[in-house]
Amino acid sequence: MQQSGAVAVAIGDLELKSSWFTMYTLGDTFDIEIPSIFLAKNEYKTLLYLSELTDAPLMILLQRDQHMNWPLLDAMIIVFVSPSVMLVIIYIFRQLKQQMHHDGLTETTLASLVLWQFTTQEEYGAESCCAICLEDYFKGEILRLLPCHHGYHAKCVDAWLLTKKGFCPICRRHVVMKFDTIV
Repeated sequence: MQQSGAVAVAIGDLELKSSWFTMYTLGDTFDIEIPSIFLAKNEYKTLLYLSELTDAPLMILLQRDQHMNWPLLDAMIIVFVSPSVMLVIIYIFRQLKQQMHHDGLTETTLASLVLWQFTTQEEYGAESCCAICLEDYFKGEILRLLPCHHGYHAKCVDAWLLTKKGFCPICRRHVVMKFDTIV
């Protein structure tokens, strides 16, 4: 085709349905300068039909796809999108975990916990101050004793247990669990 003056070659096969075919030659192609393209069956049939409509030579303009051809797109996805997706996933898991551990006690459960009136440090034990507000206990103050045997000012620990967490601020044991085996 190059020797006959063609500037390009379009090759088609009427037997193939719509698959592409890789063209190659076993010989040397150093002297071939014109481009060639293989057309699938439907494209080839359309081209033959158009060529039959006119006696003049048919000019075919081959164009590249109009899609964005940006070689750094993969790198941009890896550098920016992947970490962003990971951060969103981590954020969602942390929020779910926080919601699971943010369950405060109900008023009924809180009412079932022991209230105790502080008299002396010797009677209560070594602790002489509330671990939440860090104020010393005074004779006559009402303390709430948790199942883990840690005591706090009732007003301090009630606010903690109802709004924040359902576990002891010192040992982190959940208040509604049974502590029969704790020494």
